[in-house]
Amino acid sequence: MRLSMRFSKKFSISFSVFLCLASLSAQEEVPSWVMYERARDLAQEGLIAEALVLLEEAIDREVTFPEAEYELGRLFFREGEFTLAERHLLKALAQRQYLAVEASFYPIAYTLAELYLAERKYHEFEETLFTYILSEDESYIGERNRKNREVWTTTLKEKGLDRLLVLYRCPENASYRAHLLLSEFYGENGRMDKALEHATIGVMMVVTTLVDTIREEDYLYIFSSMEALWREIQREDLFLSYLEDREVYRLLYWLANALYGLAHREEAVKWWSFVAARAPEGRWKYLAFSQLKEPRVAPPEEGVR
Repeated sequence: MRLSMRFSKKFSISFSVFLCLASLSAQEEVPSWVMYERARDLAQEGLIAEALVLLEEAIDREVTFPEAEYELGRLFFREGEFTLAERHLLKALAQRQYLAVEASFYPIAYTLAELYLAERKYHEFEETLFTYILSEDESYIGERNRKNREVWTTTLKEKGLDRLLVLYRCPENASYRAHLLLSEFYGENGRMDKALEHATIGVMMVVTTLVDTIREEDYLYIFSSMEALWREIQREDLFLSYLEDREVYRLLYWLANALYGLAHREEAVKWWSFVAARAPEGRWKYLAFSQLKEPRVAPPEEGVR
């Protein structure tokens, strides 16, 4: 097997792997997808070496198997094997047209971007998000959308976030996480106009989703302010889970950071205060409180990229 030769120093192959492979070899009719699913189960159980062996075996049986390439890349990333992770993630992206579920392309692209971020390959990180995510977002590309973004950020700077959200909507799509990541990335390296643009889009997507969901039950609901919206959604665990999944307080923190860096300090303090008051205990609540005590463009422990 390729894996046992290549990674003998990194992973010890347990006897159970050989039993598993022997069983599969004796049953040639076992589909590669069965091996792939079993590998995912093993990985969840913490049996990484066993999972890697099965994934390599599944790939050996197929001409193209992007799902297995992605799982290999994801596991190597998790284990700190960045070069191998990149190789398999790029192979998965190259085999995009063979994915059983087209939308599963996005987690592959995001994993590759976050791999580059972990490696401090910032150009590749940025390029990956634009090439694979934003360039395919029809609500982002093109001159019309560029002008829309200018209007949104101008409205935010001149009239505040609440007024922006009363006037405009931006439906959420697969590019949301790109905007979250880029708002932080640009905010950390001082590119505040870009940070504000991406943070603004992200917040608009979140609020659009929340308002649309509320209107499924109350079609007369009208957004008036973030304060009022948050009072509404605190009643439902569904909304709280959504906020956690989308890392909304992280996004609002970087929105405020960009506003502060662009000298819109009153509005920045308003949203740091919002995060400090409402975020659960943890990083973003702590950082927001720190900014309220001693405002600055970036928190002390954040490195400039």
